[in-house]
Amino acid sequence: MTGGAQLAREAALAFRTGAQGAGNDALARFVDTLVNDLQTGQLSCPAQELERLLNELLAAQQRGDWLWVADILEYRLISFVA
Repeated sequence: MTGGAQLAREAALAFRTGAQGAGNDALARFVDTLVNDLQTGQLSCPAQELERLLNELLAAQQRGDWLWVADILEYRLISFVA
């Protein structure tokens, strides 16, 4: 499992257990890893799909839907970094 995948799982678990602070911390590190992987060409994914998922994740985070944030991380975004 890559570092990005581990961070996605860590964030998802934190959100599922009500630890939003730890979840947001791991999410920020996941996004940093995702950006770095995109910039270095280590990540090959459809840009439109990634943008759609990140927008969906942001909307869920803004409305406090932590379980949906966790699902997006663990079941959708993780496939880009695994």
